[in-house]
Amino acid sequence: MRETHRLKREHLRVTGERLATLMVERDVSLSAIAASARIQRSTLESLCAGERGIPSDVLATIATMLGTNVEYLNGSTDVRDVGLPALP
Repeated sequence: MRETHRLKREHLRVTGERLATLMVERDVSLSAIAASARIQRSTLESLCAGERGIPSDVLATIATMLGTNVEYLNGSTDVRDVGLPALP
């Protein structure tokens, strides 16, 4: 049980770090992502901090906005870009 909890925390940390990094690199604000994904800014802040998860459909929307994929954001792959430009 402890190992499962530790892995979940690690997964959340990786997702948050990758999301925050891409937002800086792509010069996209928390407010812009939150509005487009139809979530509260505080929810997105918690996600970036690795404090909470987010539904996969919302994560897919965010990934598309940042020109990446869900698998990269959640740490399943290190392939960042899917060849699509980030959405404005």
